[in-house]
Amino acid sequence: MKKILLLSMVVLFCFCKKNETTTSDSENTMATEDSTVVDEMKEYKIKSITRKDYHADNKFGEFIQKEQVNRVVRRYNEDGLSYEVEIEVIDPSQARVAGDTLARKNNSNVFTYVPKAKEKGLVEMYTKAGELVEVYKITENKMVGYVADNMKEPFVIRTFDDRGNYDYQIINTGDEYLYVTKHRTIEKDERGFATKTHAVAMQFKKHDSIDYDNLNYNDLELVNKNYQVVEFKFETY
Repeated sequence: MKKILLLSMVVLFCFCKKNETTTSDSENTMATEDSTVVDEMKEYKIKSITRKDYHADNKFGEFIQKEQVNRVVRRYNEDGLSYEVEIEVIDPSQARVAGDTLARKNNSNVFTYVPKAKEKGLVEMYTKAGELVEVYKITENKMVGYVADNMKEPFVIRTFDDRGNYDYQIINTGDEYLYVTKHRTIEKDERGFATKTHAVAMQFKKHDSIDYDNLNYNDLELVNKNYQVVEFKFETY
């Protein structure tokens, strides 16, 4: 067991089965296709983001939504800092969680932080008891998270569009693999927030010379790939 509990829980699809599907060139590029045109980019303060992940089949580029795997709710204060994550794994045999979880210890699925913004682009995440557990480096459209006792190798990297919708996510659970999910926005609400994405979840084999600041997937060995439909609900202040 790790001494530091990774409070930022991220559910990953397990890669035990390989979908026999066809992938188009356009899907590989994951070019964004918006079904809703937003005329004005009004600024919103995000209060919470609810995410639901579903397995999917890919039939000649058409995503067929299947059973739900998990539900994750992230809650933010008015300063835009995440202070709580609620995670529900619908089918533990079909999903797993990055890092250790408090759920194994106290049978809870709600993880609470005390976030503290330091200098520009740096946020420290503490437990209620005052223990520093995670550090986040935030630049424009990108967030990189580290366990407090390992600032060399991130455990999560997320990139976003200008509205804050997911572009891609990289999870490093500490094993020999990287888990990468690339999102393509399919539907948006009237505020410009994604309500549905089609996602490709990929498992890559790691090597010792990975440059996490300039990650090149061509340098990594693809082990497996699955498809997802992801639903989002944004609540704003």
